Amino acid sequence: MRIGIISDIHEDFKNLNKAILLLEKMNADELVCLGDIVGFNTKSFNYLERRNPAKCIAAVRENCSIVVTGNHDLFAIRKTPQHQAGFIFSDDWYTLDFDTRNQKGGNYVWLYEETELSAMLSKKDRIYLASLPETATMEIPDQKLFFSHYLYPDVSGSGSSFTHLTNETSLHFKNMTSNGCSISFSGHGHIGGIISINQKEIIESGFSPITLNTFPHAFVGPAIAQGERQNGLMVFDSNEKVLECISLT
Repeated sequence: MRIGIISDIHEDFKNLNKAILLLEKMNADELVCLGDIVGFNTKSFNYLERRNPAKCIAAVRENCSIVVTGNHDLFAIRKTPQHQAGFIFSDDWYTLDFDTRNQKGGNYVWLYEETELSAMLSKKDRIYLASLPETATMEIPDQKLFFSHYLYPDVSGSGSSFTHLTNETSLHFKNMTSNGCSISFSGHGHIGGIISINQKEIIESGFSPITLNTFPHAFVGPAIAQGERQNGLMVFDSNEKVLECISLT
């Protein structure tokens, strides 16, 4: 089975369409989206003229068998994350003014209003985004895969810090194994290529193919959206246990 994995679209319909067509040519059996379908940050992206949140949501909904939510998807519908990773969002979080939320959580969680354009979602789009889970799994022969926007416990990527040390990944591996999973895939970091994580080390693998021989194993992949770093997608061959990272540039 060949599984195409995309993440961090951020309303870039041109690149999303390019990725879907590429995965069709590669005969991908399943497509998985790791979240952040919407969310246009004016400081990070320069494709204002081609952003199209409605078309991105429709394409993901039509083509992806598994979709999890990301932090920008949650913000677009003003929904707080289920997995709160140390910071407790109050029930009235999005009724509070920006200054109050900044005082309470500015050092711990992302705040968006200063840089994020409204996705101008339809009711149908809002209902769809609200239905997305924060994590998902897939059964394949001999193994089970885990999907999330980022690493556990911050699976939605709502926290403003990133994982850099191997001891910070122990909770993610513990959560994976408790769900019977040996491989996980995440996005969120907008990295140039793949970060490969096992229980001993974190390796930046770029766009080189990886043959899996150590389990459990976690991977953080690139963004679909055109940003400051090279964008791309992942393709996992579950028969050969090979993960490819393919550039869209």
